[in-house]
Amino acid sequence: MKKIHYIQVLSFLLLIFMIASCDSHRDRDERKIIAINDLKLDSVKINSDTMMVNSVQSIRTYFTLHSNCEGFYTYQYAKDGMERKVKTLSYKTDGVCNSETKAYYTQFEFMPESTGTYQFKFWQGKDNAGNDIWLNKQIVVN
Repeated sequence: MKKIHYIQVLSFLLLIFMIASCDSHRDRDERKIIAINDLKLDSVKINSDTMMVNSVQSIRTYFTLHSNCEGFYTYQYAKDGMERKVKTLSYKTDGVCNSETKAYYTQFEFMPESTGTYQFKFWQGKDNAGNDIWLNKQIVVN
């Protein structure tokens, strides 16, 4: 009898935990993405400016978000020969937003399939005339 009672109590506690978990996620799930925006990068870290073909290197990008309603969304990665243009996108959600300026980073993997000098251009915003500003890096692949 004690085992059955013990199992019933555990089952009840598990049910309460699951309901509480669902309730705590409800606020986050109700937030909706209302905008996708270009996100200017503060800096970029490439561990090595030389690498071997078909090897993998992580490229880390650093940026600043200005509220708890913003977050990293994805990269736009455009290839043109040996040139790579990388733009970072952020999302903005609806709801109550607090102004919190925080530095963040994320990274992507680069795996070159041919030898040569790859030119990377990372978007850093626009100048006063409205022209794109690019941070230029290169990686030599042997």
